Amino acid sequence: MAATRVKLVSRIKPRLPEKWKGGKIEKMANYVHVILRDYHMVYTDTIQYMRDHRLKSSMWLSLLGTSGALIATNPSPSKEDYEAQLVEQHNDIGIVGDPIKNPESLNYLRKMFVAHKNSKLKFHNLYLFSLARIDVASTQVDLFASKCKQNKPHWKEFHKSIVDVCVFGHWINLEKAMKDYDVNPSEWEN
Repeated sequence: MAATRVKLVSRIKPRLPEKWKGGKIEKMANYVHVILRDYHMVYTDTIQYMRDHRLKSSMWLSLLGTSGALIATNPSPSKEDYEAQLVEQHNDIGIVGDPIKNPESLNYLRKMFVAHKNSKLKFHNLYLFSLARIDVASTQVDLFASKCKQNKPHWKEFHKSIVDVCVFGHWINLEKAMKDYDVNPSEWEN
């Protein structure tokens, strides 16, 4: 059956006039024909493999479909969503009295606001998740520190600049820092 399909593809090979034979046009036509034949063979082999291994194929197709649906709906929030959540958390901690504020939550929010004020807070939307990181220098101000390649971290140290990761709309480190923002662990030590 596969042999008849290959014959079908070989019959599709274009017939060129005599004046085009032996030149660049014939070489390009042959190249395109070989590529189409190869893709056709891969397609037929893939279909046959899927028929032979139905369970494995259905699992892979469902995984690809789910990934495609997640990428299409883009569940990762943007920079504006993170900034709005920072402001909301800052307002929440601002209502709490000074003696019972959690210093770790306060320090985390201050660090984020200082990075945002200095335009060092950068965001990378990777469709399935987002990264928030603190850059070495602001790219909005045209300073030497923002342009110098030696000043930028090496790609092996990129993970050290990441301060938060968002998965399915939840900023992990922000939620972790704000978990008990109204509980000061050292309040009753005196």
